[in-house]
Amino acid sequence: MKGILKRSIKRKEKVLMIYINKNNQLSQQVIRAFKLDNILSVGKLRSRVGA
Repeated sequence: MKGILKRSIKRKEKVLMIYINKNNQLSQQVIRAFKLDNILSVGKLRSRVGA
């Protein structure tokens, strides 16, 4: 996970992040800037092709 985060910072890429917010609720966002605390899952963002 830390490797994906470091690479996204270096390449200025967005990532899809699932984390626990300040209200202890699960949240999901596409994000560039982040804290490592409370992150549950990170993955490369795949671009979507519209129909």
